[in-house]
Amino acid sequence: MIKKVLILCAMKEEEDAVLSKLQDHHIEAVNLSANNRLTLILKHITFSNYELFITQSGMGNVNAAVTLSLVLMNIDIDFVILLGVAGALTPKLNIGDVVCSSTVLQHDYYSSLDDGNFRMKPGDLILNAESATNHDPRQESILKLGHCDNFLKFNADTYIGEIISGNEFVGTVERKKQLFELSNNALAVDMEASAVAQVANKFKIPFLIIKTIADRLSPDGSIESDFQTFLNRATTNAAAFVDHIPQLLIFYSNQNAKQNTL
Repeated sequence: MIKKVLILCAMKEEEDAVLSKLQDHHIEAVNLSANNRLTLILKHITFSNYELFITQSGMGNVNAAVTLSLVLMNIDIDFVILLGVAGALTPKLNIGDVVCSSTVLQHDYYSSLDDGNFRMKPGDLILNAESATNHDPRQESILKLGHCDNFLKFNADTYIGEIISGNEFVGTVERKKQLFELSNNALAVDMEASAVAQVANKFKIPFLIIKTIADRLSPDGSIESDFQTFLNRATTNAAAFVDHIPQLLIFYSNQNAKQNTL
């Protein structure tokens, strides 16, 4: 059975990097609309064993959620990949390093109570510290990465860990350090991963977040200058994942087979 894979990019630079990797293939345009008001253009490529759809959502969780929902309501997508750039939350990450999501934590969805601030899984509500005791605010894909080194091979250092996400461009070292304190497994911060995780899980579709570092925790200059200087390099590294989609689908099929035998 041919699988349908969606690559979602927030920025034009990210989408352009992916399309550049695929320029030798025949690319078709697919138009989607909602009530003839909201329109979306996807790029479509058919391979021997899967179909690939690529589109740009715009930055931020709302744009990502709206775009992904529109696609999933019109196309029978089997796998969602959010591909692009992020900021480092740890000094071990350098420009061009690749981060693959094990979990996603939304940093701007929380209850601010007298007992403290409590992060929540989107859609949940915590009203006291007792309720937060056994509450896990993280989102994860129905696909567990586990031992997946066979397809997570880039020409860059690759890490698997938590991505923190919210509607904020994090432009100071101090703010990055605050976000890192939310999770000892946090590697990077972006603006779309939590929306993709929430929507994909609601549709019961596996997802994977692939982010390349475009700005370091402690840059030589400012975080903004890091981002502007290294954006193109980072998007190129992220787009390299396109070559690994066949291996990802094999890994996913094997994972499904194992779960079905349990």
